[in-house]
Amino acid sequence: MDTQLILDIVLIVFSIIVGTLLSLVLFRLYIILGRVEKTMEFIDHIREMLEMWERIPFELLKKLTSFLTK
Repeated sequence: MDTQLILDIVLIVFSIIVGTLLSLVLFRLYIILGRVEKTMEFIDHIREMLEMWERIPFELLKKLTSFLTK
């Protein structure tokens, strides 16, 4: 076989292997980023709930003071 043909075949096989591995890595990265996004949404939801619970005593105190001043 000609040396150029062998090098072309090796280059094609190497390109296929690298392309396949790159696509697998990108797919795994996509899955991981999806999980990270869901985790961040969950953390934001917990933060919003805590902020809401934090406001409850102040709202009750405001209602109580407005009731007592009437």
